[in-house]
Formats: sequence, C-alpha cells, structure tokens
Amino acid sequence: MANFVRLYIIVTIAICCVKAKKLLEYAIFEESPPNTFIGDVASDSKLSDHFEADVLENLKFVVMTQGNAYAKYFRVDEADGVLRTAMTIDRDEICPEQVECNLRLDIAAHSPPEAFQIIKVAVTVNDQNDHSPAFRDATVKRSIPEDTPPGTSFSIPTADDADSPKFGVKDYRMTGPVAFELRVTKVDGRPTEVHLVLKERVDREKLDHYRVTLSAVDGGVPPRTGSVNVDIVITDVNDNHPQFSEASYGATVAEDVAPGTTVLRVTALDKDSGANGEVVYGFSSSTAHAHGDVFSIDAITGDIVLANSLDYELTKVYNLVVTAREKNAESVPTEAKATIRVTDVNDNQPRITVNTLSATGQVQVSESASPGTFVALISVQDPDSGLGGQFQCSLGSNKFRLVQLYPTEFKLETVSRLDRENLALHRVAFSCRDAGTPMQTSSVDIAIVVLDENDNAPQFTHASYAAVVRENNDEGHLLMTVTAEDIDADDNGVVTYTLQGEAQRYIAIDAVSGNITARMSFDYEKIQQIRGTVVASDNGKTPMTSTVDIVVDITDVDDEAPTFPQPRYEFHVHENQPAATQLKGKAISAHDRDSFPFNEFVFSFAPNCSAASAFTIDPQNGEIFTRTNLDREEKDVYVFSVFAIDRHSQNLSTEAEVTVVVWDVNDHAPVIVFPTPGNSTVYVSSQAAVGHTLPKVRAYDNDVDSNARLTYNIAGGNEKNYFTIDETTGVISVRSEFRHRKEQEVLFTLQISVQDNGTPPKSAENASYKIIVRNVAVAAAAQSSFAQQNLTIVLAVAVVSVALIVILVVAIMIVVRQERRRKKELYLRKLFGGQTDGGLDVPDSFDTTDSDVCPGDGGSGAKEVSFSQEIAFSDDISNKYDVNWNKSYENKSNDIDPPRRPPRKHLDSQRHLLYNSGHYPPMPHQGSQLDASCAEYCVQGRGDSISVHSTETSNTDSGRGSNDDPELTRRSLPPDSVDRTSRYNDPEIHAARGPQNNGARSPTVRFDNSRQNRLPPRERPRSQDGVLLENDSHNHRRGTNIHYVNASHV
Repeated sequence: MANFVRLYIIVTIAICCVKAKKLLEYAIFEESPPNTFIGDVASDSKLSDHFEADVLENLKFVVMTQGNAYAKYFRVDEADGVLRTAMTIDRDEICPEQVECNLRLDIAAHSPPEAFQIIKVAVTVNDQNDHSPAFRDATVKRSIPEDTPPGTSFSIPTADDADSPKFGVKDYRMTGPVAFELRVTKVDGRPTEVHLVLKERVDREKLDHYRVTLSAVDGGVPPRTGSVNVDIVITDVNDNHPQFSEASYGATVAEDVAPGTTVLRVTALDKDSGANGEVVYGFSSSTAHAHGDVFSIDAITGDIVLANSLDYELTKVYNLVVTAREKNAESVPTEAKATIRVTDVNDNQPRITVNTLSATGQVQVSESASPGTFVALISVQDPDSGLGGQFQCSLGSNKFRLVQLYPTEFKLETVSRLDRENLALHRVAFSCRDAGTPMQTSSVDIAIVVLDENDNAPQFTHASYAAVVRENNDEGHLLMTVTAEDIDADDNGVVTYTLQGEAQRYIAIDAVSGNITARMSFDYEKIQQIRGTVVASDNGKTPMTSTVDIVVDITDVDDEAPTFPQPRYEFHVHENQPAATQLKGKAISAHDRDSFPFNEFVFSFAPNCSAASAFTIDPQNGEIFTRTNLDREEKDVYVFSVFAIDRHSQNLSTEAEVTVVVWDVNDHAPVIVFPTPGNSTVYVSSQAAVGHTLPKVRAYDNDVDSNARLTYNIAGGNEKNYFTIDETTGVISVRSEFRHRKEQEVLFTLQISVQDNGTPPKSAENASYKIIVRNVAVAAAAQSSFAQQNLTIVLAVAVVSVALIVILVVAIMIVVRQERRRKKELYLRKLFGGQTDGGLDVPDSFDTTDSDVCPGDGGSGAKEVSFSQEIAFSDDISNKYDVNWNKSYENKSNDIDPPRRPPRKHLDSQRHLLYNSGHYPPMPHQGSQLDASCAEYCVQGRGDSISVHSTETSNTDSGRGSNDDPELTRRSLPPDSVDRTSRYNDPEIHAARGPQNNGARSPTVRFDNSRQNRLPPRERPRSQDGVLLENDSHNHRRGTNIHYVNASHV
C-alpha cells in the first residue's frame, strides 16, 4: 500500500508539471471545406523558445494518427506547421447533441536525431443551425374517456434536433381547440417533456374527436420548426385509470452487471375490476428510441431488465420514462420516471498506443542516431475512475528509455548508438498496470527496426585478381569476375563496379555482376599485359568505395607473318662475275612480331621462280648471290619476289620485290652499221660548199654508258683533207671546195674507225666510206637529153590508158544490158514455155533477182494485174480458152486440151518467188500493137502490191484497186509448169485480137466464185470430153481486165 501511495504521489506531481505545458486551442465551423486554415502550430507553440534556429529550419511536423480517431479530419504542413482540415467535418455526426465538440490531437515536431516535441492541440467544432426539429411519427394518436376531469394531462412525444443544444429544441407551440392546453417541462432551459392538459369536460355525444397541431421551435436565428398532428379520440366512460406507486423510481447498478439482470421494478394499480383493471407497462417512444438497445421492460411485471452491457466511461446516468395503461388499446397511459445510475468498476486495462513518425507505421530508428534520439510516442489510456484510472509503466530494454511528456504520453528514445549490422531488429517490452482493484495490466512488444546507414564500404573477396587470355580472343570474352560485398542494407548494400585507368580502353566491367570482358580482340604484338583498378561503390547517398587491382596477361599465338621494313629492294652486280658473287645493296631484312619461338622465319624465292636459275638466297640472313655468270647484254635487270616465310606456319608469309641491276663491263666492241660493204657509196656535187654535210657514219655498241659512248675518226683515204668527221656524232662534212677539179667524177674512199670509251677501249674494224664527187657542168648536158626521152614515153602511156578505160566501160554496159535481156527471156520461158515471138529460145532457167518494170503504152509506167481463183480471157478468146491458174482449168470451146496441172510443190515455190521478190520481167512485143505472141502481164515493181481491178480497167494506170481477200490474192499466181507457147502462137488468138489493138479493151479476167469452182479440179463436174463445167455463162461472169504491154516498150 505504501508503494501505491508513493506511485500515486509521483503520478500526481507529473500531471501537475505536464499541465503547465500549453494546450493550443483552435475553433472552426462545421461543414468547412477541406484545406480550411485552422492555425499556425509552429508559431503558436513557441518552438523558438526550445530549439535553436538551425534546428527550427529543419523541423518537420506530422499528426500522430495511432489511437486517435479524430486525426483523420486534419493535416499539418510538414515544413511550415500550418494546421488545416483534411475533409469536411459534420459536428452533428461526431458530437451529436453535445454542448461542446472538442477534437484533440497530437502534432509531433521533430528534427532528427534529438529534436522532438509533442504539441497538444484541441479543435472546437462550432455548430451551425443546419437541422430542423423533427418528430419521429407523422401523427400521434391519443384517447381519453368522456368523464376525464379537467386538469388531466397526457404526454406527447418530443421532437429531436441533431444540432447542438444551442440550436436544439427550445420550445413547443400548440394550435387547436380550446378544450386542451400545452404544458412543457424544461430542465436547464431545455424542454424534456410535453403534455396536453384537458381544460374542460368533454361530451362524447357532442364531439368524439379532436385534432391538435404541435410545433417544435429550435434556438436558431431565425428559428427552425417542425410539427406533428395529435388526434384525440373521446371514449366511453371509464371510472379508474392506472396509477404508479411512485412518481419516480431510481436504481444504481455497477457497470459490470451482466446483461439480463433486472435492475428496477415499477408498479401501477388500476381500481377497476376485470379487464379494465389489468395494467400494461412500457417505455415512452422517446425512451424506446434512445435507450431501447440498453434496457427493456416486462409489460406484465414492470421489471426493467439490462439488455446490453453498461459502460460507465460512456454513460453514467440513464433517464427512462415508463408508461402504464389499461389493457384497452384506447386507454390513456400514465407515465413515471425511472433514473438508473451506473457505478464504475476497474474493468479496463490500460490501453497502450504506439505512435511512430514513419509512413509504414513501423517503429524505426537510424543506426547512426545519437543517444536521446526520438524513437516513438507511447500513449496510455485507462478510462476507469479513481485508482483504477491511474497506472504505472515500465520498459524492458537497456538500449532505450522512456521520457514522460504528459500524464498519459511517453517518449521512447535511444540510450546509446545502435549497430544494424549486429542487430537489425530490437523487440522491447512495454507494460503498464493500474492501481485499481482488481489490478489491470497490459503490455505490448514494440518492434524497433534499426535503419541502415551507409557506414560500411564494399569489401572485395580477394586482395587482387588476375587472368590470362590468348591473343585473338573474341570481343566480349569473359576474362574474370570480381566480387565485393557490402553488409549494409538496401541501396547502401548494393555494389556497383567501375574501372579506372587505361584499362578502360581494352576491357569493360559489368556494373552489376562484376564480370570483366574484353572490349576487343587483343594483339599480343601490341599489348602483352593490361593493368587496371576496379572500384566498388555502394549506392548510398554518400557512396563508400573500395578498390582492387586487376591484371590481365595476354599470351602469344603464331598469328603474325614476317614483314619487310620496305616493299622493294635494289641490288647490283657487274656482269661476267663468277658464281656465288654477293649482290651489292641494302641487305634484305624482315621482322616477325610474334614472340619466340613463333617469330622464326626463313627467306625464300617463290616456287618456280625464274630468278632461282640466276641467284641463290641465304634462308637465314637473306643475302643473295649469283648462281651463274650474268651477261648484261642478255638481261640487264632482274625483278623477282623474295618471301619471308614463318617457320611454324607457312601460310604466314610476306613478299618483297627485289630488283637486280646488272652493271655493264666493256666486253663488246662497236659495230658499224653504215657504211657497210654493200652500202658505202655517197655522191656529192662539185659545187658543194664547205660545211656541206654527208650521211653520217652509224655504229652501235651493246655496252652502256661510257662503254657504249663511241668516238668516230677518219683513219685514211682523206686526200688533201677534203672531208672531216664529227668525233661524237659521226657526221661527215665537206672541208674544202671541189670547184677547181675538172674531172667529171672523183672517188674518195675514206677509212672510218669507231672506238668506244671503255676501259680498256674497244674498236670496230675500219669501214670504207666511198664518196663520188661529180662535176656539175658535164652532168647537166647529159641530163637534158634524158628528160626529152622521158616525156615522150609518158604521153604514150597516157593515151593507151584512156582508150582501155573507155573500152572497159562500154564492155561492162553491153554485158549488163545483155544480162538483163537474158533474165527477161528466161522469165518468158518459165512463164509460157517454148520460144518467144522472135524465135529466141529462152533457156530453161529463171532468175528473179532483178526488179525491172514493164512500161505501158506511150511511155507510161508499169501496169498492175490482179489474179483471183480463176482467170479467163473474155471476148472471143474467152470462148476458146478459160484459164484457172490455181485449182482448175476450163476449155469452154473444147478446142484444146486443158493443160496439165503443175506439181504443187513447184507451183508454190514459184509463187513464193514472185511474191517475195517482186520481180515480174516484162514480155517482149513488137511494134505498137499488142498481139498474143508478145502479150505479157504488166508486172508491178518491187514494193507494189497486187490488186484487183474493176471490169472497165484499161491499159493505163487508172482503175487500180485493192484486194481484201488474201485467199484470192494467193491463188492469182500463174502456174509455171504449164506450156503456153502454143497459145501465144495460135492464129485464132491473133485473129481475135485484130491487127490494131492499141485502143481495144483488154481481155477480161473472170472470177468464178461458185461453189464448184472452189473445189479441187478432180472434184469439179466435167463434160464428156473431160472439160470442167461452170454454173454460170462465161458472158455473165464477173472478172477484171488483164493489162497488156506493147512489145515495143519492153
């Protein structure tokens, strides 16, 4: 007991001290919109009196939400501490019918690590008159006996107003008959009961029904009202009414009484006997509405029973209105009051609420937090009264401690620094117990998460890393993997790798995995080792790093061909040197960039190299020697290739071009080209002046340079030094005049010597250079006689040439003309057979290459002829002959036999010749008359087309038409195997034509388009003597004229 008293004293002192701290109070109207300004918590709490300026600048504000149902209605700006509404607040919902509506909340102002303060805020929500009074029933019914004495009252249900008492129901008003009046009972100025009082007796026989309108008025300005109709029914006489034994009843009950317990009994008596004396108990309508869920009443016994659990902390007193009425439904009920008071018992454990500043709701603290850093706010509530509402709390941890801020609130803070890597989660037991009887206790385990700080650098698993790779690796080849570990958490423990130094040019590292790969294919000959530094960095806000050295060794492979320092080499050697003579020049060298032994190589000529017959090469040092005696005059330059070949891989080789120049030695004597024994004489006039040049001496030397530079001299025969020679060019010139010489010709034989400038010099054998000097006067006389003879010869040759040319031209013309005539006669032979009128026997051959045109009368051009399926001569001739050149032949007069049909193959070939060549040679004729023997079809020239003419066509160019029937045109060709000579020589034909026929109409070419004439000849009808028959008379046949040409025009 002594300990409890001591604890009570300590808590009381703490409460007194805490109350000294200021409570910030603000007020707003209900239904204010969200984000309505309430107050400046940062300024009003005078935080500047508690914190330095640098701390104030970093303070952050937050509403503590755990354990506070009202916190959701507010929000505070984290930076400036301004308090605003988070949503619309309906006071009548939060604080129904309460005089005051105070919402309390805690706002934390904190600046890690040490700065922390809880600011107590109370927000009063002021009511607005936004609700009207309302009755629960639309109509209230009551009944009274007609003998009811004046002054009798009966209750009417009161109206409800959801507004605060200030704007709640203030009064009631009645309108209706004067037989009733209104009586309102008020408590503290608030109407609690409404009764209608009978003022005078009523007579049921006069009026059995009354209606009263009751209005409720609230306290608003202007006031709001609500009304209800009260219907009063007058019943028959009833002498007695139920009467309660007491005007009011009362009872006290502990809050821990179990539901179902009878807490109070009310009684009422009715002196009537029988059914009129039975009483029925109940609650008034207002009591049933307000407390019907907590209490119930037995209608027979009047027992008031606890229907639900009581809670002293919620409601301490219940005011009930009990009614008693006769069993008759129309009886007037009698009312009595029943007051039930609830006593407190220690039935509540201390309620512990842990508030954190984290968004997740977890209790968190940084491992780098210094001692005294805020961890959490712990609120303890015990709604019990007296000692049962007083409590003592304890904390089971040496890493944390409690600091009491208010009587029911504690701050949990650190005692020492924490190390997350050693322990990332602390579980702290917080327990409280009250001083009531029986004692109530409660406890919670507070899980404190230690937040990581980036206080550890990544650590590599090896002190260094090395890798070996062969050159010519693939790009992206994995070389090694470095690994670093960071014991920090989250981003602080995420390691990122980077490379430093020149190594970045050759290798790359994956920032996440630490895989180091090759950026390229390595070349050992360029780089043998790669050194670099890998940096491992974590992803903390202030990254921590560590480094490690890496080495990549590149090994060689035989992949390099030997190379020459220059692409071409030049050497020289004198000719005629003995074999194995070394060539002079810059020595051949090569280099293989591979390492030993892959850098060994040999020198060699190309396979089947022609130079190998003249030279040898040392395979080790590349020195070149002659293989044989060289002759510059035979070949002065050798160009060949030398190869440096890898000893281990012959596919690796390099080529260089070698040029060997064979230097000359004086091993050849000069050779004189002119003069020679066969060509050594030169003529010169005796009038030649001094300095006149003669043909120079020509010589050559197969050697070169000074060995081939020649010197010319006259070794002898230069009588009186008439001539001189240029030593360099060999030009001989006249040195003295010959005018004084009288001889017609003088011969000088000069001995020419030629010597080179070699060492020792070589000379050619002397050559004779003959010069004949002629006297000019003697030579002129002889020349004149010779010229006259030449002119006569030239004239004679010219005359003979002209005569031959004329003869040749005439002969050619005659031959051409005869050839043309021969071709025409040959055509007639082919066409008609036999001989022509002139008795000329036409050869049995035919050539259609020429395109001669047959002229018409009077010098007109060629006439055209068109042939159809059947061609016949009209007039007198048509009676005797009817010719069909394609498929049939008819002899109308039966005087001659029809000709035999030529072979089809032969006929078609002739048609082809006639059509495609366009040559129809004209027939010869005599005079200006056209007789049968020289009659000929006028054949078109090359390029003309065969056409069908009208019946009136004459022997002129008029009447030319066109043939639209290809078959008709095709069948118009004359057969070339039919012998027609007898027809041209037939006197009847001549007689029919007459002696003068220049102006006569041409015979008609008939077309027989009848069906039978379209048939093959062997299928057509014939007469008894075998002649083909026709359907139509020949006089009525359609046909065209055939053009004839006078023989004189052919």
